[in-house]
Amino acid sequence: MTYNTGEIYSQSKELKDIVESYNWTLYETNHFTDAFTFGELEAKGPAKKYIIGLNYIFTPIKKENESLGYAYSITKGFGPMITIENPNDRKWQELIVMPKMDKIEAFFTRIYFKPNLVVLTTPKKQFLKIPDHVGVKYNDFIEMMKKDFKIVTPQEYGIIIPQGLPSSYN
Repeated sequence: MTYNTGEIYSQSKELKDIVESYNWTLYETNHFTDAFTFGELEAKGPAKKYIIGLNYIFTPIKKENESLGYAYSITKGFGPMITIENPNDRKWQELIVMPKMDKIEAFFTRIYFKPNLVVLTTPKKQFLKIPDHVGVKYNDFIEMMKKDFKIVTPQEYGIIIPQGLPSSYN
């Protein structure tokens, strides 16, 4: 369900700067009625501003002469993460996270700008029945991103990503 208010998120530039400082960016996904291809996302281009009520996918910034699908396939979307030092902190309005190793870390591929809350999560998949889900109030969000957000590689977590480009990434 979307709640498109048409209102631009007032800290769009700060968020864009934070995400792009890691060579990643956000693409809006609401305009697709069904599943989308990375070619369709690439044709539309990365979001310049973020709209309350819309959803976005995190992707690596593609290199010159590289498709967005290929850039994404290298990571399979693995990368965006926040560290949760205190799960009882008031900034966490919604928090469903499985502890990993000795830390509480939330991994996600999507950002949802709900009317009163920013949500970071990943769509449910066959292999991911309960994805991490973090909801933060707008007035706490940028500070949380500055402090707790980073991009990690699959190798840092011992995850091997098969090489090659599945047809679904074209």
